[in-house]
Formats: sequence, C-alpha cells, structure tokens
Amino acid sequence: MTKPFRPTVPQITLAALMLALVLAWQYVTAPLGLTIVTDSGVNLLLICCIMMCGYTPGLILAAATPFLARLFWIGQEPILLPFVAVCDIVLVLAWRLITRGKFHEKRDIPRMLIAAISGAVLKTLALFLLVDKLAVPMILNPSEIRAAELHALFGKPQLSTFIGAAAAFILLWFMRKTPDAVANK
Repeated sequence: MTKPFRPTVPQITLAALMLALVLAWQYVTAPLGLTIVTDSGVNLLLICCIMMCGYTPGLILAAATPFLARLFWIGQEPILLPFVAVCDIVLVLAWRLITRGKFHEKRDIPRMLIAAISGAVLKTLALFLLVDKLAVPMILNPSEIRAAELHALFGKPQLSTFIGAAAAFILLWFMRKTPDAVANK
C-alpha cells in the first residue's frame, strides 16, 4: 500500500515558488516571440520541481503548465493543451523515475545524464505521436498551411526540450549540496 502524500511546509513553499517562476517566465518571455526560450525555461522549472518537490507537486505543475500558458496567449489551439500536458508529464516522470529523485552525490551524474537525454527524447516522441500524428490530423483538421506550421512545431525534435533538460542537469548538479529536507521520499 502506498502512503498518502503529506506535504511538508518546505515542499509546499518550493512548489509555490516553482509555480510563480513558471508564470513569471512565461509572462516575461512570451512577448519576445521566441518559443525556444520560453519552452526551455519551462522545461527546466518542471524538471527542477519534480526533482526537488516530489511526484505530486511536479506532476501537478507539469499538467497545469500548458493551461497556464494560455493565460498569456502562449501555446497552440486550446484543444491541443491536454496532449501537451501529457507530454510534459512524460518528461518529468522520466527524470524522476530514472534518477530515483537523487541528485546530491557524484554517483548520481550518470543517471542524471541518462534522464536528460531520455526525458527529452521521450517528450519529443510523445509530442510527435500525440500532437503531430494524432491530435492535429484527427481533431483539428487544419488547412495545409496551418498543418505545416504545427508539424514544424511538434513534428521535429524539440531543441527547447533538450536545452531545458541540459540546463536542469547543470542546475541540479550545482544544487547537489542543498539539504534534502524538501525532497519527497
């Protein structure tokens, strides 16, 4: 039997901080029109949230992020948001499961590297299959020009996912000396 999630005050505080950082990052970078900058920062914060706060806050933030992005008119068609949320969940789950939530010791480096690469590849694959191959042709039925735009956005390896994963690896490596009081065991 699994034990219920009972958050500690540091977990709640850090999760709220991550939520505020995601919203601030989207608000500041959205007007630039560079989705690679916005997406990279969001992926970084999602990974940091699940690694530092635990499963529940990390999964909630990953699921909510695409919907929160719509507050700032970032993102695609509203019908695609649940699919993008699933892809974000794939990214953070890959990180947490592969690393086992550990990033404090030198021996954790190989797992973090594997998580960075496989998480980015899995999210890109999920975006390609769920959004590009399933949602866009079956649900949206867009014009040929719009379909080409969406394919260019979701159909190719997403550089922003790799940048966000690499940045998370570097940030978590430098944070390895922080106390483990926040992590959900």
